[in-house]
Amino acid sequence: MPQAGRISLYGMVACLSSALDLVSPAVANHQKRTAFIAARVAEVMKLSAAQRRAIILAAMLHDCGAMSLGSKLEALDFDFDQKNPHLHAELGYLFLKKIDAMFQRNQALGMANLVRHHHVAWADGRGRLHNDRIVAMESHLLHLADRVEVLCKRGRQPLEQAEGVRRRIDQSAGESFDPRMVQAFQEAASREAFWLELEYLDEIEAYLADQVGAAGEMPLDMNGLMGLSNIIGEMVDYRSSFTATHSLGVARAAELLAELAGFSQEQRAMIMAAGHLHDIGKLAVPSEILDKPALLDAAEMRVVKTHPYQTHRLLSGLSGLGEIRAWAAYHHETLDGAGYPFRLGAAAIPLGSRIIAVADIFTALTEDRPYRRGLPLAEVLTILGQLAATGKQDKLVIGLAQQHSRRLDEARRQAQAEGAEGYRRFVAAA
Repeated sequence: MPQAGRISLYGMVACLSSALDLVSPAVANHQKRTAFIAARVAEVMKLSAAQRRAIILAAMLHDCGAMSLGSKLEALDFDFDQKNPHLHAELGYLFLKKIDAMFQRNQALGMANLVRHHHVAWADGRGRLHNDRIVAMESHLLHLADRVEVLCKRGRQPLEQAEGVRRRIDQSAGESFDPRMVQAFQEAASREAFWLELEYLDEIEAYLADQVGAAGEMPLDMNGLMGLSNIIGEMVDYRSSFTATHSLGVARAAELLAELAGFSQEQRAMIMAAGHLHDIGKLAVPSEILDKPALLDAAEMRVVKTHPYQTHRLLSGLSGLGEIRAWAAYHHETLDGAGYPFRLGAAAIPLGSRIIAVADIFTALTEDRPYRRGLPLAEVLTILGQLAATGKQDKLVIGLAQQHSRRLDEARRQAQAEGAEGYRRFVAAA
């Protein structure tokens, strides 16, 4: 069971960065490669260790506000800055300022403002301000690194394209990029190793982890874990208005079921964190499927069935989660072994996973979806009863849901109402 202790800041950010990469193979590792480029240029500029940490962490999540595949692919156009680049940067700011606020005493943070301005052009120095706000030097470095990475074409021999990328960046000095940073980039890019290292993700990740270092270790108690998991859940759920509060509903329903099942206060906090995190793998599911106003076909269901495996894979990279990973990742397993993706039987499915599974089903059936309205409570209870009777789901957990159905529905409804208000504020602020 996780105890109050420390969490690797780099591990957390790397997990989120990898999760966002799931949106499309075309954007995979863009953020980590951007972080590597920025850090190498920062070394040439002799920036402090704290500045390098900040730019690395911000770069690894700089596109977290790009909710859909379309917006991510647009950001991979070098001339994207001439279109409408600031919307996804502002959305990223809104997410990351919550993480910054949680760990405001840690000098390694400050990601939000760097991401907010990462598409501001230098404009011969006028880019020091944007909308009357000061633009940090690190934001301009992130902008440069982002555009360099976009120019690097996957699948092409890296040294073949180095000269063309360097020339294109040089041509944009002054207008798009701070000339001092362009000069530092040219020095870093003059080394063949700079381009060759970009081809090896393991080397990139090892370098970035070393740069963040021990200063990236943060104290995190169970309340902190719940807060952090909630933010991650929002990043996943906000991709679709139909799922904008789903993880909140699952987390609250699971917490109540866990209380009724005799879980301790700490275990209930863990189950809420699992509820927030259970669908992180859904970033691998295209928005078109999430928003489809009809039942999914077989091909689409095959895509959906990948998400709990991705949840398991992503959470494996976060140390200290303990049982939370299994509770979150096994929510589509069934006691008869016919679930997915691991086809586990009853003996391998812990009670926490069974609770998350029932909470997920209960929440999904009661909330509106693109193809139907939420079902009446009586109909939901009938479906749950059938799942228990056929040996699919845990009879004890479903019995608790049936016995306390109105209380469970009210808890779920209240959590989702609060979440809906937060989602409305988020959309309005953007």
